[in-house]
Amino acid sequence: MQAENTTPTDALSVTNLPTTVIKRDGRQARFDSAKITSAILRAGHASGEFGEEEARLLTAQVLKVLRHRHADTAPEIEQIQDVVEQVLISSNHHRTARSEEHTSELQSH
Repeated sequence: MQAENTTPTDALSVTNLPTTVIKRDGRQARFDSAKITSAILRAGHASGEFGEEEARLLTAQVLKVLRHRHADTAPEIEQIQDVVEQVLISSNHHRTARSEEHTSELQSH
């Protein structure tokens, strides 16, 4: 299954992404990697740690993990949030990882 949405990370050729996500209320929604980028960017701006280019690179890392873990299954929003937090921490963006900004937008995914 390959997602057909486009994002700034398309140049990195991220394929086999989940096509749907499971929302907190159990409903399924279309997977939209642009929401991940937006949430990471907002959190980076709020913490002052990084801007748009770094947000795109971080999103690419998140998408690689999701592709590996959820290529054939729909991830839950909480699982996506966990991956975002792990990527932020592994990239030494600790203030951003502790911020609530990246979780608020993903919740509306």
